[in-house]
Amino acid sequence: MEVYILLIKEYRILRGMTQKELARKAQLRQAYISELECGRPKVKSPTLRVAFRIARALDICPHMLIRYDLGCDYNCFNTCDKNFFK
Repeated sequence: MEVYILLIKEYRILRGMTQKELARKAQLRQAYISELECGRPKVKSPTLRVAFRIARALDICPHMLIRYDLGCDYNCFNTCDKNFFK
């Protein structure tokens, strides 16, 4: 289950930027940007600092880079014994 999806490629294309341009603005390697965009499993999730650098380079708020995909039916609120909201 994938918890979130990074929307780097979508915003990079909207800005008319290449991976190389984004990498230069965010002070990261182009290969790393490519790996993040492809969602390769060998790449660790970016730190908050890196996410902020990418967002700044794309001229967007950092929260816009992430789309959550929890795949949750929210039944966990009723069935989970660790539910702190009961």
